[in-house]
Amino acid sequence: MQVISASKIIFLSTVDSTNEEAKRRIKQIVEPTWIITDKQTEGKGRHGKVWYDGKGNFTGSLVFFPKTNPAKFFLYGFFIGVALHDTIKLISDKPLDLFLKWPNDIILEGRKLSGILIESQKILNKNQFVLILGVGVNLNAAPKIDKNQSGYDTICLADGLGYEVDEKVFFHSLKTKIASLEKAIKNEGIEKIVDYWLKRTYEIGAQLEIKDYKGERFEGRFTGIDPAGGILISSGNKITKVYSGDVFFES
Repeated sequence: MQVISASKIIFLSTVDSTNEEAKRRIKQIVEPTWIITDKQTEGKGRHGKVWYDGKGNFTGSLVFFPKTNPAKFFLYGFFIGVALHDTIKLISDKPLDLFLKWPNDIILEGRKLSGILIESQKILNKNQFVLILGVGVNLNAAPKIDKNQSGYDTICLADGLGYEVDEKVFFHSLKTKIASLEKAIKNEGIEKIVDYWLKRTYEIGAQLEIKDYKGERFEGRFTGIDPAGGILISSGNKITKVYSGDVFFES
């Protein structure tokens, strides 16, 4: 696995989207780089959804050049999800009802705390890809979103802890967790991250409802993750694989 923890940092006070800024700077970026901002004016999530920033939250994109087969880029979403989950646990001084929700969300007390947006782009005239991992974490403010439209409620970490969270402490801890996670899976490869992710998500057998990108809904019990990153749910003798969609779970 490529080392991404020893990364350069570019800080911007305001930007439309850290992922879009990463794309604009691709030609100038030659090493793993974080682009971080205080304010994002046109943040986005998966499938064109809007990502709302709030004062005191963390918003950034990690840019790097993986040597992994593009078909396995989704594994880096699991990787950063595990790192974020463990960072939140690390900086919290009390137990939290926290878990990873497929494919790239973090849930605290049944509400959305963090989201990850993965984008890749092939570099012109080179047989090389750039991977951009956009990360948004509600540290000190949670946006007010219509649950009927979004499918979820939101929460910030400060609400769960009862005090404000220092963004710099959070980011330093995140970089530390990324480095330790890299070391943990160095010899076994990025594919090993699925085992780590499964230990931080729903229990096998949990009842889920999934809406795929076509709007079709499936209900069943969580069975696992397939080699291509799809979620597996079983209903009777049938196992359904979904590769793009949203999960709804029983509270």
